Amino acid sequence: MTPCDDIKTTIEIQLDQNEKRAIYVLFDPAASESLPAELFLKEDQPDYQPLFMETEFAELVYASPYLVKVTEDSPFLDWCIEQAEATNNHLFPIIYLSSHSFETQLTHWRSLLKVNTPEGEPMLFRFADPRVLFAYLGASKPEQQQLLLGPVEGLFIQAEANTWFSLNNAAAADFQLNPQLTMPWLKLTDKQVEAFDIQAQLNLSWQMVEHLKEEQADLVEGQTDHDLQEMTYKGLQKGAKYGLTDEVDLISFVVMMFVVAPNFAEQPGIKARLTDESIPEDERFEYMVETTTEEEWEAAVEAYDIDAWD
Repeated sequence: MTPCDDIKTTIEIQLDQNEKRAIYVLFDPAASESLPAELFLKEDQPDYQPLFMETEFAELVYASPYLVKVTEDSPFLDWCIEQAEATNNHLFPIIYLSSHSFETQLTHWRSLLKVNTPEGEPMLFRFADPRVLFAYLGASKPEQQQLLLGPVEGLFIQAEANTWFSLNNAAAADFQLNPQLTMPWLKLTDKQVEAFDIQAQLNLSWQMVEHLKEEQADLVEGQTDHDLQEMTYKGLQKGAKYGLTDEVDLISFVVMMFVVAPNFAEQPGIKARLTDESIPEDERFEYMVETTTEEEWEAAVEAYDIDAWD
């Protein structure tokens, strides 16, 4: 993938090079709930299909990813690009170019709604979430990227602040649907699953940054978003070392690092409870919170060590 500073100009150039290409937007309401409403507000008669329709997920159509065909002067396309750059997040749609029919693309994407884990277990695959797609592409070899992208000839995805990345898929020109493929046909690799896990922690750390700025503003004053993201990410990793897997427990653990001390879990009484093997691992954090004494909390505050963030 290569940086793309001016996505609209790059799209125009690629459309001029191949007049059969059209612009498509792929988005997941689970990543940004405002997108379906904006589609219908910005387009009089949008050309779209929910991917869950006519699949085993049809009953969940309200949560379905969307495939939308747009034009160069589409108000929805312009809004997506402007919002993605203005809000500086990764939750806005995936934009791509393809000369294949809408029906071919729809069939391809629907065949990927469920994939196999490395162990062969089927799982729902939210590839329309740009964070998931970016993680997959970054952990994949070219041939694996081509399998997923299928009819996509030119891909545009926002991955960093005000920066779009583009990927040209030369294999898409000769793409043909294989009617013998049945869902789930794509098998994820260990490397791809690991990339998803890392991305999930990054997503959670960004959510925590917003929470801290809103609820604990005095504790994070003077810190940049980048610094806070790095601190919360490291905090999540520390929490995981104590066996914490529940998202609420992990968030609470990191918040305590800000409120109490970044090394609060090293206080002898607190550490003993977090590592007590007589308590089920998924109950230890709650047990620690309920049984730690006021004196132990005060001791944790007094032992504050700023270097514990490293």
